[in-house]
Amino acid sequence: MTKIIKILICASVLSLTGCGGSGENTSATINTPPVSQPVNNPESGTILSTQCEGTTQIVELADGQGGSTQESTPKSEQCGYEPIVVNIVRRQADYFKPAIITVESDLEWTYEADAGHVTQTDTGLEIISDGQLGVHGITIEDQELDYEFVPEPKCEHVMTGNYTKVDCLGYYVGTNSASMIYYGEDDTQVVTIEVGVARTATYCQTDCADGTPIPEDNPQRISAIEGIQKLNKFNEKNGVYIRFELTEMVWLASWYDLYTFGPPRFLTEMSDVVYGWGGSGTVGGQALLPRSIYPGMRTPTPVGRNGPGLGTFAHEIGHAMGLGHGVWGIPNWQYGVEDLLLQSGSFFLEFGHGWNGTSPEGACGSQGSVMSYGSGALWTNSLNSCEELGFRSGNWGDAAGSRLQSDEAYHLNRVRYSYSLIHNEHSNIEYHTEQKNNEENPIFISD
Repeated sequence: MTKIIKILICASVLSLTGCGGSGENTSATINTPPVSQPVNNPESGTILSTQCEGTTQIVELADGQGGSTQESTPKSEQCGYEPIVVNIVRRQADYFKPAIITVESDLEWTYEADAGHVTQTDTGLEIISDGQLGVHGITIEDQELDYEFVPEPKCEHVMTGNYTKVDCLGYYVGTNSASMIYYGEDDTQVVTIEVGVARTATYCQTDCADGTPIPEDNPQRISAIEGIQKLNKFNEKNGVYIRFELTEMVWLASWYDLYTFGPPRFLTEMSDVVYGWGGSGTVGGQALLPRSIYPGMRTPTPVGRNGPGLGTFAHEIGHAMGLGHGVWGIPNWQYGVEDLLLQSGSFFLEFGHGWNGTSPEGACGSQGSVMSYGSGALWTNSLNSCEELGFRSGNWGDAAGSRLQSDEAYHLNRVRYSYSLIHNEHSNIEYHTEQKNNEENPIFISD
């Protein structure tokens, strides 16, 4: 008997199916992994987007792995920021002449300075010395610059061969006088001189202890402020580049004269000069002419019966700044007459004093100057015109003063810078100056 063997081959693309007599489907499934597609991520550093938040630019950058990072750039010109333009106009500064920096920008800007007193102006910055000499830095936004604090220039006083002393311009000066700050003949900067006032407590009704500040609404204080303002306008009219400013006004027990007047220490330490409004002996006012002016010197303390303003106050302050009375009624007077030397000022011997006289021997017509006993209608000033002041011409033609006889304004202008540093409101440095004997022996002037 012959056996016949049948082999059935069933094929499928994805499966094998068993073939048998039973008729049952015994197929098995095999899964094949999918074919991966390539991913094209942007290279690291590729800019994905750029936007502005104000003037800050924000850029999104690809990290090369499908993600991103952000970079911020403040003050971006692409976002409308306009960089500031900084220029140093004057690099050096002292107590009176500032370093000047211009800043050009339509946006707000900031600065940080290492030293000095900084004032923001319409055009930039001005920096005044605080006494720290040397080079200092300032940062304006992201720009770094430097400036320098230097000593103030001085007109040196030197001894001559005949035991006299002259200044840098050849004018005779007192032999004890120290060289003073000087910026040149054309300098017209107005300098602040700080005045303290002590008022006799006779006019006080409450809170009258020595050194008690007088309230702002007190008539005595109001009168003092108004008087100082009048003197400032008078100075401006007469070419005196000084502005007096009240530091404080206090009550003080009555005194008899200059030698019994003792203002509180805090008042002298905050002022260039302290005026005692009250007793002055048997005369209208008293003062000492200083023989020298230097920073930190003892504060001058003139006294007078009348309050601050024109007249006695201006006259006594003039003495405290070195001005003498003058050689009144002697229009032919010339420097060098021995018995008249004490009539001159303590600094400038030729012209540091007042002038009086009857018309036409007066300073302007019949008008006398502040330091005379005449009308006190003007500060003598060789650069002023009698006509412009509203007066008739006088002893020097139409000029209101003479550099060889009487020029109060020139004297005051020459001492104003050094005098304003008796109390140095600019300095942050504490210093003490030893008092020299010849500087602590001032000349006594009455009236």
